[in-house]
Amino acid sequence: MKYVWANADEGVISNDAHLHLHTLVDETLHKSRASVIFFLDAMTEDNFLVKSSRTGKGGHHGVWKPSPDFPCEEAYMREMAMKMVKAAGDILNVEFIVKQKPVA
Repeated sequence: MKYVWANADEGVISNDAHLHLHTLVDETLHKSRASVIFFLDAMTEDNFLVKSSRTGKGGHHGVWKPSPDFPCEEAYMREMAMKMVKAAGDILNVEFIVKQKPVA
């Protein structure tokens, strides 16, 4: 996700994301390009990313960009935290209420 946010203007294709992933992790933790595509598609289904198509060498390529609702890591982390709080509330059978900042 950080790679997608860092390249938000032009977007990211799966091959670039896959190559970037391999610069970050130990070689023993190999992830296939298909796994990267599945992750990017899952993030698209969850509305964290937006996917478009670009024609290039070899045909059509998916291009992923951050969703306007989650343009940065902070917005993404806030949403993930809220999902965790909701899941905890469901497990404990309680409802957590989000504290709102007062409007000036």
